[in-house]
Amino acid sequence: MTSWPACWFILGSLILAANSFYLPNHIMVHERIRKESFENFRPCATPTDNAAEMAPSVSTAARTNKKVKGVVKSRVVKSTGTDRPSTAAKKETKTTNASKRTKTTVVRQNAKKATKSSSDTATLTTPKKKRKLNKEQQMMHWKNASDPNILHIDKGASDYNSRASVIEKIQWVVRGNPLPLRRHRTSRGFVYNPSAPAQASFLNITTQILEEIVPSHLKNKIDISNTSNLYPLFPENQPLVMVVLFRLKRPNLHFVGNKPGHGRLRDSAPSALSPTRTDVDNLAKFVLDSLNGILYEDDRQIHSLYVTKLLDNDGLCQGSTEISCRPLCETDVNTLVNKIVKR
Repeated sequence: MTSWPACWFILGSLILAANSFYLPNHIMVHERIRKESFENFRPCATPTDNAAEMAPSVSTAARTNKKVKGVVKSRVVKSTGTDRPSTAAKKETKTTNASKRTKTTVVRQNAKKATKSSSDTATLTTPKKKRKLNKEQQMMHWKNASDPNILHIDKGASDYNSRASVIEKIQWVVRGNPLPLRRHRTSRGFVYNPSAPAQASFLNITTQILEEIVPSHLKNKIDISNTSNLYPLFPENQPLVMVVLFRLKRPNLHFVGNKPGHGRLRDSAPSALSPTRTDVDNLAKFVLDSLNGILYEDDRQIHSLYVTKLLDNDGLCQGSTEISCRPLCETDVNTLVNKIVKR
C-alpha cells in the first residue's frame, strides 16, 4: 500500500496534466470569438449598399450570438447600418422641416391679422363698456326735502343790504357719510388735495340748499342772479358761532343679515356714543374748509365751535352732517366765558 503523501502527489500530477490539455484550447476559443465580434462591430464605418458584403457579417453575428449571450447581440444590432439615412436624405429632411416651419409661421401671422381686424371691427360696431365709477366719483352727498333747512331773518332789520344785520341763524342738513379732511400729498413734484372731489360734492349740495332757503323778499333786495353778490352769506370780519353734528354711517355688520334697512338694526349693535376711527377734529376741518367763500370769507371768522360725533340711528343709518351757524355779538362773550368757567 502506498502512503498518503504519495497519493496526494499522484492526484496533483493528474490535475496538472488535465489543465495543461484543456485550458489552452478553452482560451483559444474565447480569444477567437472576441476577435470576430470586434471585427464585425464598427460604429464609425459608413453603411454600404451591397447586401452581399453585409451578409457574412450578419452570419458571423448570428453565430456569435449563440456563444456570447447579450452583449455582442446588442453591438451587432447597432452595427447593422442598412437603415441609416445618407447625407442627401438628411439634407432633404432639413429642407422639408424648414418649409413646414415657414408654413406654420405664415399661418399664425394670418390668424393674428384676422383676429386684429375682427377686434377692430367689433370696437367700431359695439359700444365700449362704461367704466365703474370710483368711490370719489360716486354720489357722496345728497339732500332730502324733509330735512329742516332753515334761514332765520331779523324782520325788524332796516338795512337789508347788510347781511350781517339781516341773517340771525342758518341751519341745514347734508346727507351722506361724513368724511375727514385728508392731508395734502405730493406726486411727481406736484402737491394735490386728495379730499377735493368729496369737498366739491359737499359744496355742490350746500349751494343748492342755500339757494332754496333764501326767502323771496330777500332775493328782491339782494341780487340773487349775481353769485358774487350772494356769496358769502356772512361778510368778512364777522365773528361767527358754529355748531356741527356728525352722524356717522353704520357698517353692515350692525344690521340683521348684514342688510341695512328700517328697523333692521341689531339689538347688540354698538351705541351711538361708541368710539370710531375718524377723529372729530378732522371731520370739522373738512366742513370748515369746504365752506370757505360760501358761508364766510375764511374759516378764521369762526370764534366758537361745537362739534359732536355720533353713530347714525335714523332710518337707513347712512350718515349726515347737520350745520348751524349764527353771528356772534359782544353780548354773547360773557355767556360763552361763563359756560366755559362753569364746566
